[in-house]
Amino acid sequence: MNSATAPEQVDRLTVADYLNTPDGPPWFQLVEGRLLSEPSPTADHQTIVRELILAIGTHLQRFPLGTLFCGPLDVYLDDTNVFQPDLMVIMNGRREIITKQGIRGAPDFVIEVLSASNHRLDRGSKRRRYAAAGVRELWLVDPVAQSVETVLFAHRSELPAQIWHRDDSLASALFPGLSIPVNQLFA
Repeated sequence: MNSATAPEQVDRLTVADYLNTPDGPPWFQLVEGRLLSEPSPTADHQTIVRELILAIGTHLQRFPLGTLFCGPLDVYLDDTNVFQPDLMVIMNGRREIITKQGIRGAPDFVIEVLSASNHRLDRGSKRRRYAAAGVRELWLVDPVAQSVETVLFAHRSELPAQIWHRDDSLASALFPGLSIPVNQLFA
């Protein structure tokens, strides 16, 4: 997906400003006080998201550890950061952060599918904000490299990332027994 800033912004915006944006599409995110537009995803992006929904959703049906959501759904991390991750899971013990308006706090697990225009944002500002907010695990899916980078956060700091390639099967610290062949995502 492409991310572009909205018309000239002088001051940092807040959640109150974000709530005054029109309902999408286009969808917006608030990243470090900047309003960013999110154009519609590509077919390749949606194919990857579909495969992840099927795999993780099936696993969570067998082992109901949490609730899977897909974007666009607002995740309110703090007063200047409202993200719309591609996928996220809220573990059962933290269901109180699920509201009618979105997620009020850090999801336990987040997946972002990268594109040419958003990879710096997802690997930079958003990754740092996810860590600071308390996300426990982040997957960055790279359709160009056909790989997945998994990042674990402990005590709001990042542990060394692991890169999974086409011949690997993804696993997660949060979902014992989950196994997703990486090549399935890029078929």
